[in-house]
Amino acid sequence: MGVIRILLAISVVIAHSTPLFGLSFVGGRYAVQCFYMVSGFYMALVLNEKYLGPGSYRVFISARLLRLFPVYLAVVLATLAGEGLLPNVFRHPLNVPVHAPEGVKQTMGNDNTVQLWEKYAHLMTPWQKAYFAATNLTTLGQESTILFAVDTKNGEWVKDWRGPEDVEAYRFLLVPQAWSIGVELMFYFVAPFLVRRKIPIVLGVMMASMAVRLVLFKYGYKDDPWNYRFFPSELFFFMVGTLAYRTYKYLEPRNAVPGWLSMAWWIATVVVIVFWMQIPLPGGVKALGLLGLVATAIPIVFMRTKRNKLDRYIGELSYPVYISHFLVVSCLTGLGWREGYVAVPVTIVVSIALYHLIDRPVDSFRHKWATRASARAKAAAAASGS
Repeated sequence: MGVIRILLAISVVIAHSTPLFGLSFVGGRYAVQCFYMVSGFYMALVLNEKYLGPGSYRVFISARLLRLFPVYLAVVLATLAGEGLLPNVFRHPLNVPVHAPEGVKQTMGNDNTVQLWEKYAHLMTPWQKAYFAATNLTTLGQESTILFAVDTKNGEWVKDWRGPEDVEAYRFLLVPQAWSIGVELMFYFVAPFLVRRKIPIVLGVMMASMAVRLVLFKYGYKDDPWNYRFFPSELFFFMVGTLAYRTYKYLEPRNAVPGWLSMAWWIATVVVIVFWMQIPLPGGVKALGLLGLVATAIPIVFMRTKRNKLDRYIGELSYPVYISHFLVVSCLTGLGWREGYVAVPVTIVVSIALYHLIDRPVDSFRHKWATRASARAKAAAAASGS
């Protein structure tokens, strides 16, 4: 799964830079939704096989926070330092609103996040500042910043952008792509209550999530964030990953998938991810095909790669690539080297450093701590029952 995960992360890098030698891969939206399925699979795996018994919820949540936040906070600090000390180098790569009305342009150009705070923070109320501070610190609620803008004349939050004086609220996020980490956290909070259930309940949750998506679509809420960032409708993809885990548990002891088929599925998934934009099919058909291919590839490919150390190492880089790439692209934008063939390798180098300096040491501590915490909880439960 490692190669597939890193290709999905690179898809997001390309979405915020430029195509890599003419290839855009699957784009940011579908890459994130594929990641949701992968996350659903891995969370079902660890919650059914590792985090069990009394106290397991607390241990699981603590372990997930230790997995995500050390690298995230390191990138936050690096962003503050880079954008604050070198504002002419660290420039925001997206200078036109993504969701503003047609014809509306922003006047701040490539001002980075720290510059925007310096210009407009004095207009904000304490509650507005607290909201932005909390969501930058925790990632929770970041997906909501796509819904409104900040009026730079008076600091008010506006839902309908009225002109060049309105700045999209997400521009005040230090790591703007981390909104998906907030969605992941929402899933972590409920996953222990969902992924251990019987298949009919899993299917029921999936159908309920899809029903939310269809109702939103019916009433006109068919665009970002409702079809992309809204957790109740995105829960569907996490639960698809849970079903992929159940498929894996059925197939693995039976050795039901021959090696050549696993390799063919892996190759097909890689080819579709890399050349997705070049596939001559309607967008909706391609999207369903991609999501279906990745969903079925997860259990099949995992069976054949779970003991491959190189593949696992490559996969471990996917999170540092995803969480650090916007900082890298911002720096390259200021230097005039924003092209994908520069952004992708530089992001990978930065991610390797983050993995070895922060992620790997913390992960080693996390595994040891989780093992001891689980043992203590089981011992306490046994003592209280004796």
